[in-house]
Amino acid sequence: MNDDLEKMYLDVIEDNVNVSKTSDIKEFFILLAGLAGIVFIVFLFTDIFSSAYISHMSDATQMKIEHLLGTLPKDEMFSEKYKKPYTILLNSRKKIIQNDKSLKSKSTFPIIIKEDEEFNAYVMPNGVINFTTKLLDKDLTEEELTFILAHEIGHYKNRDHLKSISRQITATMILQLLTGGNGDMNSLVSSMSDINYLSHSRKQEINADKYASQMSILIYGNNNGGLSFFKKLEDIHKSPEFFSYFSTHPSTNKRIKLLQKYNKNLPKK
Repeated sequence: MNDDLEKMYLDVIEDNVNVSKTSDIKEFFILLAGLAGIVFIVFLFTDIFSSAYISHMSDATQMKIEHLLGTLPKDEMFSEKYKKPYTILLNSRKKIIQNDKSLKSKSTFPIIIKEDEEFNAYVMPNGVINFTTKLLDKDLTEEELTFILAHEIGHYKNRDHLKSISRQITATMILQLLTGGNGDMNSLVSSMSDINYLSHSRKQEINADKYASQMSILIYGNNNGGLSFFKKLEDIHKSPEFFSYFSTHPSTNKRIKLLQKYNKNLPKK
């Protein structure tokens, strides 16, 4: 009799639509996957929209954004040790602006030499360009320094840093929504302030290389500075000090091939 009651009870449970036939863990992961998919779609759509807007915003709007980031500092050299590369950079900046009329209504591109153990050069959203002492310790030539400077100005001109900031802010806001506002709001602020560690897409890096190549060709008649700079990196690419700077960039070999292609396309004299 008890066996019959047990069988009847199990049959009722089996037919009851209110009783889940799957495990709680399985349902949790299905829900989690669905939520992750929705978040990804929202992030992707927002990123595409914001990147398109930043690309097409007027120069006046860009300048207003830059004004909110604070007053532009003056050119600054860390010590007399770097006077030679510092002077070269100032002269190269003048030549680049002379060859690109569109830059004259934008940032004055202050050049700051910072004491830093990272091999790096980076541009802030308002056009301030930082060179680390570790980079300048490599005794780079004038043409190499000009190429690096033009590369960073290329990022600014293409508004790559504004796009990266927008991407970080979007990710932070989505995180805030998912955590019910319990996340650290300081991360939103750091998204705008920690510019040094913003990474670009490989396409953005290639476009900045192309701009730097064009500027080098206009100034020197070739882009040998970029080629020699990347060849130096290729020779010591296994060194840990260069890893962090180039980990999000295209391969050095690929960049060399692209610059060689630009050089080959120069009109023969």
